[in-house]
Amino acid sequence: MAQKIKAGAHYGDWEGNASADDAGRGNVREWLVSQGKFDREKDFLVAIEFAALEQGMASGQPYIRALIAEAAGFEDFRVKLAQAKSPMKLRSVDITVGVIDFLKMFKDFSVTLRAGNLDISAYEFDFEN
Repeated sequence: MAQKIKAGAHYGDWEGNASADDAGRGNVREWLVSQGKFDREKDFLVAIEFAALEQGMASGQPYIRALIAEAAGFEDFRVKLAQAKSPMKLRSVDITVGVIDFLKMFKDFSVTLRAGNLDISAYEFDFEN
């Protein structure tokens, strides 16, 4: 079943965005390579889904998966995406690490959530303590 890659929650009380920088060694790609699930020459890591779902968090285990395309890098994937006439096939690989180990795969990891679908991205604010 074709689907879009977009974060979502059951009620959507909070929405937002995320940004991250690879940690260099020990990043998601390297973890996938170490597990035999990623070929640096043939695979492109398109997206990573990370969710703290109610049923999984009781055990402390988040839902994390890598979405991988058969492409030799960013430019090759971009060309294939532009030429795609039907939904592209991506390989889904579960990343079975805890929250802390997952976050350690990044140099910086930032998530911002805002109330509902309130679009505040075009506004500036002064923050007071």
